[in-house]
Amino acid sequence: MTAGLSELLRALQPHKLRKTGSGWAACCPAHQDKRPSLSITEAANGNVLVKCHAGCRTEDVLVKLDLPMAVLFPDHGEPVATPLRTAPTTTEREIVYDYRDESARLGFQVVRQPGKNFRQRRPDGKGGWIWNLDGVGRVLYRLPELMATGTDRTVYVVEGEKDVETLRGLGEVATTNPGGAGKWRPEYTPALHGRHVVILPDNDDVGRKHGEDVARALTGAAASVKVVHLPGLAEKGDVSDWLAAGGTVADLQLLVRAAPALGTTSEIAGVSERPPKVPVVETNLWPAPIAREAFHGLVGGIVDAIEPHTESDPVAILVQLLAAIGNCVGRGPHFLVERTPHYPVIFAVLVGTSAKARKGTSWDHVKRLLRDVDLEWADTRIVTGLSSGEGVIWAIREPIEAIKPDKGNKGAMVRVQIDEGVTDKRLMVVEPEFASVLRVASRDGNTLTGVLRQAWDGGNLKTLTKNNACEARNPHVSVIGHTTRDDLLKYLDRTDAANGFGNRFLWLCAKRSKLLPDGGSLDPATLVPLVSELRAAIRFGREHGETPLPRDGQAASVWRNIYGELSEGRPGLCGAMVGRADAQVVRLSLLYALMDRSSEIRREHLEAALAVWDYAEASARFIFGAGLGDHVADEILRRLRAAPDGLTRTDISQSFGGHRAAADLARALGLLTRHDLAHAMSETTGGRPGERWFAGPGEKGGESEESPPSSASFASFAGGSG
Repeated sequence: MTAGLSELLRALQPHKLRKTGSGWAACCPAHQDKRPSLSITEAANGNVLVKCHAGCRTEDVLVKLDLPMAVLFPDHGEPVATPLRTAPTTTEREIVYDYRDESARLGFQVVRQPGKNFRQRRPDGKGGWIWNLDGVGRVLYRLPELMATGTDRTVYVVEGEKDVETLRGLGEVATTNPGGAGKWRPEYTPALHGRHVVILPDNDDVGRKHGEDVARALTGAAASVKVVHLPGLAEKGDVSDWLAAGGTVADLQLLVRAAPALGTTSEIAGVSERPPKVPVVETNLWPAPIAREAFHGLVGGIVDAIEPHTESDPVAILVQLLAAIGNCVGRGPHFLVERTPHYPVIFAVLVGTSAKARKGTSWDHVKRLLRDVDLEWADTRIVTGLSSGEGVIWAIREPIEAIKPDKGNKGAMVRVQIDEGVTDKRLMVVEPEFASVLRVASRDGNTLTGVLRQAWDGGNLKTLTKNNACEARNPHVSVIGHTTRDDLLKYLDRTDAANGFGNRFLWLCAKRSKLLPDGGSLDPATLVPLVSELRAAIRFGREHGETPLPRDGQAASVWRNIYGELSEGRPGLCGAMVGRADAQVVRLSLLYALMDRSSEIRREHLEAALAVWDYAEASARFIFGAGLGDHVADEILRRLRAAPDGLTRTDISQSFGGHRAAADLARALGLLTRHDLAHAMSETTGGRPGERWFAGPGEKGGESEESPPSSASFASFAGGSG
């Protein structure tokens, strides 16, 4: 253990620090953390990895602990900077950034002092410091790490060490030059030779000019150069501000892909100009990291043990583990909603933006774990290859009988059993190509979606085929699917959403969490006690039998507070896909309770379930978009978002070629207004007051809030005022 890690752990002692299978967990000091959401692990090279699963920046965590960034990196034998004395009226402290050459030898430091004052210093060779850089060769920040990464990785050039640390904390490669904007030197360019460089300027004139200077210096040396102006930044804002406001690495990567590569003087000369007023675009952001509450109890401990040793998304491991455990437990423990029992049955689909989201790898970890718990279930009840409703029923069918001639009594008929059926009604369906299942299910006469709806509800399954009647009573079917967003949207018919098939699934975004070129190094011994606990929890669930689990008083109080929000309908395709929020949360909370071997659902079980649901709902918004499902309204909204100066009523009418009735346009705009997706503002046109429409909500109490447009107000559309 490095001295820095020891110092960090001592500082976290008051924050519920505890040991986990892979490192440590603690409550994050940078936000109001009720349960440990901060993970601390030590990498093989001695670096300390600190991650707040609620999204706090590593720098903010260390500032709250009054620690420098240096505690995260192994000591290279250089003198450690002592904190400068600060005024007693401030809680700020200095932050020291080391600049090292290719051999990791310390050349100089940049010291960020309270009040955002920066000073530079170099070692004096006697354990002290000289506060200038005379005679010192300048290098890029984090140069050794930059040189150690492959040339296929994107390198972000930012304006300041803080931004570098922000991006590093998210797994990206980043660097900056000392001194900030306007201080780029020719000797920095060779370090980026052959690299794919993305420049992220600060949002001010100086920052944009600096971006142009760096782009010009790197053209011809770097493999590619792009300049990305981050949308929605305040004046002087930077990438750290953008990420803190809700941007994600996935969003950043989308912006990078959309940005043109610069290659000519004229292209570069334009990048320092103030970015033009951009259209309001529909931003379906990759969901924020799942809340730490989701990793409650035993399942959280299992994920924490596996996560450092896999490229799989922790969400993928968590949700597949919950679904598999629920199926392994079987039909017995349940929660009653009025007279309807909800068993631990989960349908979940992992959705990535590409085929490299490590969805299959995440299932391999879960299956291997469950094999150690219940080998017979893992070998006989996990299936793949969904193609029809009849196939699902056949896998868990009842004994089949038929009327046949009685061989011992000529002319008489007797009922005989021709198939003994399947006694185990558990069926864990895993589909690595879920889009293919949807494609097959869309064929005329296919009964798959209908049977799966019945299976999720827990009702008896039966085919009505005259010559092949088959039935399955008391089914316990769980489904896990893997797909990409593009394939899902290609094959998911809107009928699937409208008929209730889609909202029986949890739709969850999953992506590769990290790069492990040499694979993971999970010690099987780490899982032995967890397997023992899981086996006991599953046994508890089975022995609980058909007795329902109630909520305790605290959980019941929480449920009453959030039930209205969960059961409220939402518009559009996304709304249709999350239409069973309350039932999904009920089932998830039941599973968390069973894993705690609890005979009642407690507050922490409900909070864990809500954390999973919040992530699923955010995933659905990313996957299915924010459209209302109304063609006219969605088309108007698209055109409003592409028009930052708004559209008049005449513009809207003419954009449809005058082929939409005034009543249709009034209804569509009223729908957009009610859902805070558009608003109107009055304007003076020289005649009677006109009206201009904009994307987004208007001010509360404004005209568009109180008075949605009527069809009469569109009477002048084909040439009226405004």
